[in-house]
Formats: sequence, structure tokens, C-alpha cells
Amino acid sequence: MIKSSCSYQEDKSECKKKYNVIFEKIRVKMISFNLFCLLISIVRVHGYYIIDPTESYGRRFDGIGGLSGGGATSRFLPNYLEPSRTQILDFLFKPGFGASLQILKVEIGGGGQSTEGTEHSHMYNETDENYARGYEWWLMQEAKKRNPNIQFYGLAWTFPGWIAENKQALTNKTASYIVKWLLGAKRVYDLDIDYVGIWNERDPPERNYIVTLHQQIVAAGLKTRIIASDAIRDWNICDYVANDTELAAAVYAVGSHYAHASSSPICSTLNKPIFSSEDFSQYYTSGRIWAETLNRNYALGNITGVVAWNLVAAYYDNLPFGGHGLFSASSPWSGSYDVSSVVWATAHTTQFTVIGWHYLRNQSGVGTYVTLMNGSDYTIVVEGFGGKNQVVNFHLAGTLTEIKYFHVFYSNFDGNNQTWFAYLGTMTPVQNQLTFQISGTEMYTLSTINGTKGDFGKPSERAPFPLPYTDNFDDAPLHSEAKYFTDQAGAFEIVENGAGKAMRQMMIQRPVSWCRALDEAPYPYSVIGDYNWTTVVVTIKVLFEYDSGIAMVAARVTNGGCAVAKNGSQGVVFALNNTHNQGTWILSNSTGLNHRFDSGSIMSPIVPNKWYELKLNVTNKEISASIDGTIVSHVPLFNSSNGWVAIGSSWNHVQFDYLTIGDSLDTKNDFEYIEYTQ
Repeated sequence: MIKSSCSYQEDKSECKKKYNVIFEKIRVKMISFNLFCLLISIVRVHGYYIIDPTESYGRRFDGIGGLSGGGATSRFLPNYLEPSRTQILDFLFKPGFGASLQILKVEIGGGGQSTEGTEHSHMYNETDENYARGYEWWLMQEAKKRNPNIQFYGLAWTFPGWIAENKQALTNKTASYIVKWLLGAKRVYDLDIDYVGIWNERDPPERNYIVTLHQQIVAAGLKTRIIASDAIRDWNICDYVANDTELAAAVYAVGSHYAHASSSPICSTLNKPIFSSEDFSQYYTSGRIWAETLNRNYALGNITGVVAWNLVAAYYDNLPFGGHGLFSASSPWSGSYDVSSVVWATAHTTQFTVIGWHYLRNQSGVGTYVTLMNGSDYTIVVEGFGGKNQVVNFHLAGTLTEIKYFHVFYSNFDGNNQTWFAYLGTMTPVQNQLTFQISGTEMYTLSTINGTKGDFGKPSERAPFPLPYTDNFDDAPLHSEAKYFTDQAGAFEIVENGAGKAMRQMMIQRPVSWCRALDEAPYPYSVIGDYNWTTVVVTIKVLFEYDSGIAMVAARVTNGGCAVAKNGSQGVVFALNNTHNQGTWILSNSTGLNHRFDSGSIMSPIVPNKWYELKLNVTNKEISASIDGTIVSHVPLFNSSNGWVAIGSSWNHVQFDYLTIGDSLDTKNDFEYIEYTQ
């Protein structure tokens, strides 16, 4: 069984040529294996390593996973149509197929921006509980369908504003909020959450909060265990746990982010699992970096559980950290996705292990190697990254001498000669030794267990966002986010109204932010479409539920993520301002409405619960803005950039419906002001 790593973009003839080249190289390597075994007595071995389970029993293996969160990173996955959606999920979670993830970590949404977008909250106020919001529930269900033994890990980045007490976010009220999320997962979806964290990348850890959270979890009859404290490259939690018996009882495992293959020596003395509970943050083609991270975290840092940020790059490429993830799935309208080297670097470990196995104590030397065992099953993962070309000899001792052969999988991450997860057949120990050659760009897995390189053939071709585009939101599930929208501040949710369904902005106060720059974010908004758009016409109907609020439609919106900051995003923004029923309109260069290029009053007062149609037309030369079909502003273009379409609001309940996006329409070139009348 030998499989090529032909790119999906290559035609069949070119792919076949590449396959033949790769096949020949792999055939030579297989011959080399046999030669090395036959000539072991005369070959000079550069690396000689003894693997003896009777003398080097190590720590428990706690798994490898991916993180869906840190800002709506999986946002587009529910929008993929079949069969692409199933294929993507299989590559992520199906055991023995692709990445074969053993842990799924998800964000506990708080209605706030946390890198790529907003994760919605299950409680927008103290009396509100709704477990249909967001897509993380769906994702966990899909993961469990494929791997019933997958472990779940929840962590909050933001919290709804009502949580805070005297500017303190971690209180008894917060603990209750988290426990309700855990209970909702169990009661509504039959999902047991194995682990829960404290607050993403906040340090120092709140000792009293951790103890309180543990007490509430126990009182609720849940078996969820606490990993603390999800700080970034900070292991101070180990010092606290070592000197506080009550805290030690509350904390099951210690975890830090981006460990860089090191942890505090004190952590290793605690008899607790050590997690790099967020790691990687690299482009989806960076398989070598990830493979190196997985090995070295244990070999050099005694880290037994690792979670990659992020699970899959299923968001707009031009948002922060575009393309970071295990692979890319940012084009749901076309069904296109791209499985690359990171998936197969993950598979080198996950397809040949199970949580609960044990590491042996062997460590560095090749680049690094780790050995994992469970009874009579053994897996050796070897990486030579950064080292010299060398001949490696593993001397097998103890029960390893009883193994007749090992399955061998091979990857080469050389940019000019890439091979991912190729099966080389089996390798038989000679005189209890395994001998082979490895370069500074290669890795091997040798295991008593066989693996599979899953393949669905060529995915759909990537295509631009489709125009014209329309959506009345009636086909969207209640409480979901509208298709292809990704919220950058605030939270926009599908709700019922008298005539069907609409988008509703749910946040009436600013959340407790993760991005501290967003503490003063002026207005919520959500983006859709193509970042490269320049000329576009967009129409949306808006409704104010109360006698105050702002509703916006925008084009050429350039910023998302934490870059929203207090001035919002640049763009061409048309806003209807309903301040105590005295309506005005604004044309601005930002979603913060900071710089007004044009503005005016509306003859008749704006009333709540009435639909108004806003239309914004942007050409290469001019801007036209209309209310209910009447032009209120027609001005020369003041913004020459490109960007998404967006809708937005104030921190009020504002509804949106009947969206249309199309190519821009030419307008009269007289810039005549026409006063709006109803």
C-alpha cells in the first residue's frame, strides 16, 4: 500500500508522473531498509538507542486534539454541503483515516470577539438559557459520531456583560454560568465534557474561583475535571498547586499555551497530567513544525496532552491568522477544502495510539523519538528535523523482542520533495534491532498497529463568493448564525418574527472581552462575502425593536478580529440612527461612525417594529445611499480600498432581513441630494 501526495490542483497526467517518482523513491527506501538490516554488522550507525520497557516506563499519554474556538474558527463548517461536510469531518475525527483526533476543545461562547469572530452565548442574561445557539454543540456531536471515545474540553474566552461584578469576571455567578453550560451539554446533547478550563490566557489564576468551580461541578453530579490555567507560556499554576492542598484537589491537570517543549520542573513533581492546552498556531501546510512539536513536548517537557490551535481554518482567509489550522476549509459555497501536511503529521501519532497508553522514557537524540506502549502493542515515532542525515539503530529489549514486525509510515517535509504518510510496508527486526536512515526533513512511525491514509479523491474547485446573492434567512435553523456571516462584534442570531425569520443582534451590553482593545468597540457588526470586492450594491431591511438604536449596511469593510478596536473597521458605511424616534442617516468611513462624510434628517419619525429598507451602492467613482427606494445621499467615492459587505447595529435588539448583494449599479453623476419622505 503506497499512496502519493499529489496536489488536488494537478491534472491526472502530472499527478501520475509525480506518483511514479514518489513510488520509486519509496521503493528505494524499502530496499534500503532491507539492505540496512542485512549489513547491520558493517554499517557505521550514528544513532544507537536502547528501547527497554522494563527499565523506562514513563507517563500516561493524554492525547492529541484540535481547538474549535479562539474566535469562531470553525464558523463555515456547518455551511458546507454534502458530501464535502462529511469528508471534512472524517478527515478530522474518524479513527484510522486522517488526523484521527483524540481531543476536541471548544470555546464556551460569551458573545464576544475572541480572534476570528464571536462565539455565541447560551445565556445572554441571568434568566436566559438556550442551548441551540452556536455550532460547537453540533461539532461535538459529529466528532462523537465518528469517535465515541473522543474527549471534550471546554474553555471560555469572553463572558456576557451581566457576569461581571465590580469589574471582576471570575465570581460565583461565573462558575454557575460554566456549570450550566456543562449541564446543557449533557442534558440536551448527551455530551460528557471531560475537561474545563478557567479563562483563556489570563494570569495569574484565580485560586478561589477554581475551588468554587470545582465545588459546583461536584455538587451538580458531573465528572468534568479542571485543567488550569490555560495561561500563555506560564507554569505558575504548578507552584500554587504544590503549596495549596485544596487547590490541588480541585485541579486535575496543569496546562499552559505554546509550551515550546518545556514545563516547570515543579509540574513534573505533582503527579498530574501536563498539557500544552493550546499549541501550534501555524499555517495548514506546516506539517514539519507540528510533528516536531508533538514529539518534543514529551521528550523535552514531559507534556502528555497537546491541543492544536486551530482545528480547521473554516473562516474568511483575510481575517487574522487566515489559513491557520490542521487544514483549510474556507470556501463553503464551492465545497472546496485542502488537506495538507499537518493532518498527516498528526496521523503519525494518533492513528497508532489511544489515550491511556504510556510513554517510555526515551527522549532526544535523532531529532527526537518517543515510544508508546499498551500491553503488547508498541509505537515508535521518530523525527530527524534539523539534524544530519544519519543511520539510526534502535535496539529492542524486554517484550519488544517478541515483536515479529512493525508497520512503517513515512513522511518527508522537504519543500521540494514532499511525501506525506506513505506506507512503506513492514520492517522485521534483525537481531532485535531496527536500522534505517533518516534525514533532517523526515519522520517515521514504526508500529505494531497499521494505519490508513484516507482519501476522497479531488474536492470541488475553489470558487469566488457567488453573486448575485440573496437570503431571507427563512431556511436557517433558529438561533444559528446566518449562512456565510461571521460576527466581529456583538452576536447576530436567527429568530422568528411575524413574517418568518430574521437576523437579530442579541447583545445589549458589551461583553467581558478577551481582546482588551474591544472593551470600547463602538458597534457590533458581521461580515459576509469577498474581501476583494470593490464595487458592490447591497440591500437589507432593518427593524428597531425599541425607540432607540442604530442599523448599518456597509461595503469595503477591511478589519475583523481584535483589530476592530475602539474605532471599528474602515469601510463605506450607511447607517440609520433612530434616537428616540428622531431619525437621521449617516454616511461614514468606519463602522464606528467616527468620520461622517454626509448626514441628514428624515422627515417622518422612525417607529419601532417597522421595516425600513437600506440600500448602499458603491462604484469605482461614487456612492449612492437609499432608504425605502429614495436616494438620500449621492457623493463621490471617498474610500478606494476593498473589503467585505457587512451589517451592523448599536448595542440594541435590531433585526435584519431580505439581504441582496450584487454587482454595483451605475448611478446618476449629478450628486443631487434628494430629501427622504415616507
